[in-house]
Amino acid sequence: MSQGVYVETGSSLHRLNPLTKFVLVIPTTLILTLVVDIAVPALFSLFFLLALLTLGRVPASRLGRALLPFLPVGIGLLWTTAAFYQTRMAETPTVALELGPFQLTWPGIVYAVSIVLRVLAIYASSLLFLLTTHPTDFVLALVQQCRLPVRLGYGVMAAYRFVPLLSAELAQIRAAHRVRGVPEGGGLLAAPRRLLGYAIPLLASGIRRAQQVAVAMDARALGAQPRRTFYRRLRFSRSDLAFLLAYASFTVIVLTLLVWMGLPARLDVFSGPTMRR
Repeated sequence: MSQGVYVETGSSLHRLNPLTKFVLVIPTTLILTLVVDIAVPALFSLFFLLALLTLGRVPASRLGRALLPFLPVGIGLLWTTAAFYQTRMAETPTVALELGPFQLTWPGIVYAVSIVLRVLAIYASSLLFLLTTHPTDFVLALVQQCRLPVRLGYGVMAAYRFVPLLSAELAQIRAAHRVRGVPEGGGLLAAPRRLLGYAIPLLASGIRRAQQVAVAMDARALGAQPRRTFYRRLRFSRSDLAFLLAYASFTVIVLTLLVWMGLPARLDVFSGPTMRR
């Protein structure tokens, strides 16, 4: 069964509590939203990508495929931000390139690169969670540590497991239509007609499976008692504490070095550049 983007390697990152990796996204997003700089998001991106390659033992090819969706987003952000960047009145922009009505300035290019790197760092922090966390472990952690209702947690887990099953059933329905010689037809109504022919049996199968899961959950008295036992307990360990301390130390060291070196690590997003209209 497909587990989405999860990569199973049994590394030290995989053995961390899922909530430890999930929580890292929040301070990372907050810091990168406030800091208008190039060095900070670049270092954060490098930190998370190296952690995936070394501590997570994620293959470089697999990591590259996971980063592919960011490529068109990054290119779009880069050129639109650089093209519509407008300096403040006190600044004298240096023109780097003119493309018809668009005038690219060096401050605009630098600001566009910083925006792209900020998004990349947030995306990389999310990949650290997605690539090294099994969805079942995440739901179990929410149920055990965050007191998520058992019925809701296991319902979400069952729904997630339905996705690859529904995909396989859709392939079977298409094959059955071809075997029975169901005409595909042409014209404007052909695609909606095919979609309706696939959707009705797929919906019926999904309802039947959901009913079976609901009956099975009731038969096992899921949620009947306020407390329940678990076959596998997820706990916070010293490795979780060590990883959080390493992340906190890295953050403090990066921000301290930038301030000490006098680099423009501004914590003021409201006085930043404006955009052309």
